[in-house]
Amino acid sequence: MLCGGWKKGVDEWECVDTRSTLDSCGGCIYPYFFDEKPPTGADCSSLPGAVDVECRNSRCIVHSCQPGYVLSPAYDECIPTN
Repeated sequence: MLCGGWKKGVDEWECVDTRSTLDSCGGCIYPYFFDEKPPTGADCSSLPGAVDVECRNSRCIVHSCQPGYVLSPAYDECIPTN
């Protein structure tokens, strides 16, 4: 899938595998501007409280959380304990 991004002040577009790309998991966070579709993916690396995370089969999978968080039963997020 052709996704975009903003790096060093320049629009950049690249083909990414949204089934396994950590910052465009399940779809593009920054869609190709000619596509005119809203963002559909997730940035797994920005999940609150997540320490070890991956994108597998278009889903964010969390392996561990920071202190003060617990892993959700679906392994897709970290839940604050307080």
